[in-house]
Amino acid sequence: MITARIRSFSRRLGVALCTATLGALYGCGSGVGLPTGSTPPNTVTPAASTQGPQLGYFWNAADQTLRPILGVPGSSQIGLSVVPAGTYVAAAASAANAVAVLEEPDGSLDVMTLPSGQPVHLGGKVAVAGAQIRFSPAGKSAIVFAAGSGSITLLTGLPSAPSATAITSPVGVQDAAVSDAGGVAIAAASAAGVSIQIVSASGAATAVGSASALGGLSFGSGDDLLFADANANTLTLVHNASSKPSPALVPSAALLMTPAGLGVSQNGQWALVANSGEASAIRIDLTGQNAPLRIACGCTPALVAPLSGMGTFRITAPGAGALWAIDAGVSAPRSFFIPALAGTGAHP
Repeated sequence: MITARIRSFSRRLGVALCTATLGALYGCGSGVGLPTGSTPPNTVTPAASTQGPQLGYFWNAADQTLRPILGVPGSSQIGLSVVPAGTYVAAAASAANAVAVLEEPDGSLDVMTLPSGQPVHLGGKVAVAGAQIRFSPAGKSAIVFAAGSGSITLLTGLPSAPSATAITSPVGVQDAAVSDAGGVAIAAASAAGVSIQIVSASGAATAVGSASALGGLSFGSGDDLLFADANANTLTLVHNASSKPSPALVPSAALLMTPAGLGVSQNGQWALVANSGEASAIRIDLTGQNAPLRIACGCTPALVAPLSGMGTFRITAPGAGALWAIDAGVSAPRSFFIPALAGTGAHP
């Protein structure tokens, strides 16, 4: 039985995240987190900016920090880490539900309310350090897994009542996605390329589609599942994936060029597909009200990570240059870059 204990962090050292510019525009203040327990000696945690707009968070494996993106689309920058550098070996966050899942060096997991809650420690361990973490569209559920492993940890009840369930897949997991209801989909190697399967809590797997090469996997609204084929340049929507799967190709106006990732907005309307074959991403209206749209980018898109709002996505990973993102939920969608926070050494 999985129990929870409060992992305590001191607030004796506060680190302001608002720069002079953002502070003047938006201000800094205090926020509400998970309940606070006793404070171990000589332990400090950076304080986060709790007022003013934030686009979301990203994990920087290079220095093992979880950093906020402060500001708004087109006027944003990287903030200081909300956890001490080197404390965790992997992490991910949901801007939709203001929650982070963090992996400790021993493989155990913490859940943290953002931006400045106290991490709640969960029992049990994942198979390997640096595991992959995926959130559902609204951030109510998450999964933790290691590529190639058949072990998946399903987290539900986020963030206030987290619980963990271990699921054993009959095949190695290449990639995976989770719905807000806790449904789990995996991509696994097959003779034809990649098999898309739904895995139940008991570990039973049911195939719901296939691709010659995976170009992205994500749940949308409810039990609808999306996956892209990187070779065929197609996008497939599987309605009722966990109960009565009904796959159908999504019209993309031949705009897909070697998809490398996809994501769905919190309201379920917009899907964004990253094109690794050219400097662009493709916006798909899953309601059918708008035609597919190509959005150019001064970068090579490599992933799609939903940020805050109803259509903002990060499309590049931390590296030597700026982060790039897409504001897809507006009448004139556009790409924009996110520079590092000056003077912190926090180069994304």
